[in-house]
Parts: sequence; C-alpha cells; structure tokens
Amino acid sequence: MTDARRPDPYVLARFLDALWGPPGSPPPKRSKSSLQRAARVNYEIFRRYLAYLERLQLVEVQPGERSDQVVLTPAGRETHARLQRWIADLLSEW
Repeated sequence: MTDARRPDPYVLARFLDALWGPPGSPPPKRSKSSLQRAARVNYEIFRRYLAYLERLQLVEVQPGERSDQVVLTPAGRETHARLQRWIADLLSEW
C-alpha cells in the first residue's frame, strides 16, 4: 500500500470474494464500481487496495466496452483460497 499501514486481511478477502467464481470456471469480471460496492469501502480506500492487488498481480484491470473490468488472476485465485483457509483457522481457535 502507499502508506505505512498494513492492508486489512478482511478487506482483502472482501475484494477477492467479490471476484471469486465457481471452481473450474473462469473468474467473473466486475466493473470497478460494482467491486467497490461489494468490498464495502469508500473510493479512496478502493483505489489504494485495487492498486495494491494489481501490484501483487492478484487482479487485472481490463478495458471493457462501457467501463473497465476487474478480474482475478490465477495467483489471485490461489491467494483467495489461502486467505480463506487462514481466516477459517483463525476463527476456529477463537
């Protein structure tokens, strides 16, 4: 991220969840505005997290006919699975 704060894993999970599709199917594409609403963050936070996920090559922004579309990369799909397992393990110990 652009500042010294670490990204919130729950916010990252909301981004990745919104882009997740059924296993074995191609990842769904979402418009930026749809992704922002699904991630439940304001515009400034959305921009920071999207840039962070792009830098890590977990998502790709593709030009669309009416608006840019965001899609998970293969690395993003693997990260989503690992993050979900980590959160489940963390909560199971609570």
